[in-house]
This record gives sequence, structure tokens and C-alpha cells, in this order.
Amino acid sequence: MGETVRYLEQWEKRRTMPLWREAFWEDTEEFLEYYYKEKSSDNRILVMEEGDRIVSMVHRNPYRLRLGGREADIDYIVAVATASDWRHRGYMRKLLLKMLNDMGREKMAFCFLMPADRRIYEPFGFAFIYDQEHWKLTKEAEQGLAKEKVDSDTAALAAEWMDRWLGQRYQVWAVRDKRYADRLLLELASENGWLELLYQKERPGGGPVGIRGWWGIGKTEQRLLLCGSEYREEQRSPCPAIMARIGDVKTCLELISLKKDSLLDRLEVTLHVEDRMCGWNQGTFLWKLDRRGSLVMEEAEGEENGMGGRGCLFITIEDLTQWIFGYRELEELADREELAACAKAAVPKEPVSRDRPGFDLGMRPGDAARHVQEESDQRTYREETVTIRWWLEIGVWKKVFLDEIV
Repeated sequence: MGETVRYLEQWEKRRTMPLWREAFWEDTEEFLEYYYKEKSSDNRILVMEEGDRIVSMVHRNPYRLRLGGREADIDYIVAVATASDWRHRGYMRKLLLKMLNDMGREKMAFCFLMPADRRIYEPFGFAFIYDQEHWKLTKEAEQGLAKEKVDSDTAALAAEWMDRWLGQRYQVWAVRDKRYADRLLLELASENGWLELLYQKERPGGGPVGIRGWWGIGKTEQRLLLCGSEYREEQRSPCPAIMARIGDVKTCLELISLKKDSLLDRLEVTLHVEDRMCGWNQGTFLWKLDRRGSLVMEEAEGEENGMGGRGCLFITIEDLTQWIFGYRELEELADREELAACAKAAVPKEPVSRDRPGFDLGMRPGDAARHVQEESDQRTYREETVTIRWWLEIGVWKKVFLDEIV
């Protein structure tokens, strides 16, 4: 019958269970039953069929992510597998390209995954954005904190605490709500595990100070730990854990704005993005930012943009991904002259603080993008002989937590 690439209907998703058992043989039947009852209720499973057999699959599991004060629906990619007797035929490549094309059409900002092998995903434009930290309670905290198991009655409390704790420390994380907590309880239970809230013994009636999860059949292991630094210590060094891939560059960049405390009122940056896999992301873009948001416009090759001959920052999709997630600094990816030449900024007429780390005063004109004299919103702007490290004024996502996704 030949090969077919398609998304499965809800009623037929369990047809992928044999492939899951082969590829992820360490997972228990209890976990598999949980996954196909809970997670498959709202995910999308893209498969390659040969006749009546599913020989390759990719699962797109949806999450609501908080992103620097905004929110977006983003897919977490799991269960990427091909049957052992059907490998090395390009099936997974076809699935991943189909997935990326669909994400571009859907205007999905990006997707992310935890790779078993980075070499599978790097050819498709994925890049690491998050190093996983490994914590454990200190001996004092282990002895001094009270533990209370979470159940269906306290799941909402656990979710509220997790989301608030993450929001106080990070800019990017998956929303923790009651549904998330309920699923977490079910996932842990599928491996004989549980979730527990941590309280200070000397403050009965006080709120939680942490949350911890356990699971494991045969050997119980810590699955997660969220608590303040005063209660934990490093178990082992952080290691690269999560890779991301921009789906639609315009949608992704428009989730970002200038920092709320930026001295710039407006910023325009010209980017030329190199994306060998996704043609809709390839090209030259004008990125206009202020403190409220941003707008990305595509420019025709060689088009005059009226920006005084400003240059263009050439950047690959992988480097762009790592920069906006704060994984690498832009100065690692381009030299200062190239960065300076591709931006135009507007600064309030009030004096610029010499203590501001984003500005170097006293440089000669032409070293970098210069402020322009213009009127906007009843305000005036002045030309300054300053070098603007404009990339420090953009609110990229420096603090990311994409761990313990269930």
C-alpha cells in the first residue's frame, strides 16, 4: 500500500502502543495506561504508516507556557521513535519536516523536547536552551521539614504554590494549574510515586515552603524538588537537558519586548535569519520593539528600508533560539561593529545615566547605532554620541525552567 504520513484520529491513538513498548521498553504498563488515557486525550500523534503498520511516530503534547509576562500554547515533543526494522529509511526526517511545516502554518512560536541524542535533532535546527539542575534537601531540611502528601483535595493548593514559586524566579515555565497537578499525581502514581508538600515544623499552620515528588518501581527516586535555596543543595552539576526549535520566527519574536526599565523608548533591529529547513523563517526582517511589545515585518531582498543605510545582523535560527532564551549572549554570536550597525534607537531627551550598563558614553559618532532626533507621543528625542548595546535592552528570557513537564 505504500507509506502514509498523517495525524491519528483520537480513537486510533492506541495503535502506537506497540511501537512505544519497543522503543521505550523501560516504561511500565501502568505508565503507558496513564499516558494513553490522560496525555493522549489532548495531544496530536503524527505517524508514518506502511500498510496497516505504524512504523514511526512523533507526539505533540500541548502546554500553556508563561513567557516573560505573556502566554502561548507550545508543543512539547515526546515519543520520537521508529520501529527497529524500519530505521535508516528517512521516515523520521519526513515526520519532523512535516511537523515543522505544520508549526509554521499554525504560527506556533516554538516547540521543545528533551533529547535522547542531540544528534537526531540538531540537523533540524534544534538547539539547547536549558540546563537541568539537580537538587536535594539538605540534611537539616530533611529532618526539620514536615511532609504532607498531596491528594485530589490539595492538588489545587500544590498547583497554586508551584506556579507562584516559579513566577517569582523564572520568566519561562509551563503553567501549573489544577489539571497539571492532577496529571502529575496520576503520572507519579503510575510508578508507585507520590507528591508531598514541605512545611516548617516550627510554624504549624504556615504555608508550604517546598514541594517534592517521588516515583519508581523497585527503586524509589526523587522526581522533582522545588524549594528555596536555604533548604536545598546541589546533587550534581547542571547538564544540557532541553532543546527548542523556532516554529515561526515572527510569532516568536513578537512575544518579546524591551525591558520595562529600558532607557530606550523604541528600538528597530534588522535581522537576516538563516533557516535551512523552514523557508518561511528565511529572510530579512525588521523587528520594532518598545516596552509594551514588538512587531516583526519581512523585508524584500535589497529593499530600501529608509533607515539611513543601516546594516543587517546575520544570524542562524539556532543562534537566534539560544539568544532569546538567554542560553548564549549575542556578543558571542556577532562582533560589536556588526551589532552596532544593524539597529536604530530612540532615547528620551532626559540625560542618559552613565551608570547604565547598556551604554558607553564618549565614543565617536558612527561607532554604533545613534539616537535620532524625532517627535513621538509629545516627546522629543536627541542625537547622542553613544555606543548602544541595544541587545541588553531587549527582554530576552534569561530565566528558564522547562523541567518536570508531565
